[in-house]
Amino acid sequence: MHHSLIKALLTFSFLSIPMTSEAAIIYEAPPGPWGNCQFETTCGALFKTPNLFAAGQFVLSANTTIATAAFFAVIDGASTLYGVDWGIWGSGGALPSGLIYYKSLQGFKAVPDGVNSQGKPLELVELDAGNLKLAAGTYWFGVHAHATSIGTYLSNSITGPAAQSVDGGRSWSPFYEGNPGIAFEILSPDIPPQPPTPPVGPTRIPAPPASALLAAGLLGLYLLRRRRPV
Repeated sequence: MHHSLIKALLTFSFLSIPMTSEAAIIYEAPPGPWGNCQFETTCGALFKTPNLFAAGQFVLSANTTIATAAFFAVIDGASTLYGVDWGIWGSGGALPSGLIYYKSLQGFKAVPDGVNSQGKPLELVELDAGNLKLAAGTYWFGVHAHATSIGTYLSNSITGPAAQSVDGGRSWSPFYEGNPGIAFEILSPDIPPQPPTPPVGPTRIPAPPASALLAAGLLGLYLLRRRRPV
C-alpha cells in the first residue's frame, strides 16, 4: 500500500508543475486606418456583391503547422458577426489559386483589440485551423463574413498584397475594393527556439512550485514515520 501512496504523491508533484503551450504569430498584416463592409453578407448584398471574399497573402519559409487564422474587424454601430466563411488557398502567380482548406462556421472567437486610427473599435476574430500542415511556400488567407446589419467592416492594411473574389472564391482579381491589403494574422504552435538570455548578476535557481514542495514534505514525513521503531 505504501508504494501506491508514494506513487500518488510523486504523480501529484509532477502534475502540479505548470506547463504552458501556445501558438505564436508567424505572420501579421496590421490594421490600417479604415475598412470596407462589402465582405459582409448584409452590406455585400446591398452593393450587389453577396459572395465577396477578401484575401491576403502570406509566405511560409518552412513546413509549418497552422493553429489559428484571424482577421481584424472594425465595429461601427450595433452590428455583430454571427458567421464566417474562410479558407486557405495556394498561389498561382500573383493571385490565389487552388483551395487547400475551407470552413464555414458560427463558432469563432471575437476579442476586443483596441481602436483603429479613426477611433473605431477593433475586434480580432480568431478561427480554428485545426493544426493544418502546410509546406514552405506562398499562400492566401480568404474570408467572407455574415453580420446582423451593416456596420461590421473588414479592416484594411497597408501590408499587401490583397485579392478579392465575387463568386465565392472560384476566381480572383487584384486588390480588395481598392485596398492594398487586409488586416489578418496567422498563428502556429511551431514556436522557434529562442536563444538563452545571458544571466545578469548572480544566477538564481528558480524555486519549485509550492504544491511540489508540499508533496515532497508529505513523502518525507511518511518515510520518517515508517523508520521509527515500534
